[in-house]
Amino acid sequence: GLEASHFVVFLTRKKVDLEFDSPYVRYIQEEVKQLPAEVDAIYKEKYAQFTTEDYKTFESDRAAFDWSSKQAYIVMANMMTMAAYEGLDSCALEGFEGLDSCALEGFNQDKMTAFLGDELGLFDTKHFGIAVMAAFGYRDEEPHRNKTRRTMDEIVTVV
Repeated sequence: GLEASHFVVFLTRKKVDLEFDSPYVRYIQEEVKQLPAEVDAIYKEKYAQFTTEDYKTFESDRAAFDWSSKQAYIVMANMMTMAAYEGLDSCALEGFEGLDSCALEGFNQDKMTAFLGDELGLFDTKHFGIAVMAAFGYRDEEPHRNKTRRTMDEIVTVV
């Protein structure tokens, strides 16, 4: 069926919180990591290089959100792997901005953000966005057909 016992929404921070001088990053650097000022200065220099030159995550709000979302996908992938290890099925649902309808394996990012964030007040939409969602649970029935995949030789090049 189309039901799941657990549904996880993976939020990601927006650019306003990812800049080095933001209250969020300052909290992490000063309170959580408790870095000495000289080490913090080194982090700031490397972070600035990474975000503006190397990876260009701060070219735009969208670039920052996309980079941050990739970090959330790592967490989701690990959760899905552990769920499979425990015998649970899972399904990732990716967001599509601006689409009027919901695809079977996706969701309308704008509408879901408005519903969960603005209407239900589950998160602050100025600071967070939905990176991805995943459903977890036990299947009601076996799949009707096997999934097809390309061979490892077709998709991996060992150097």
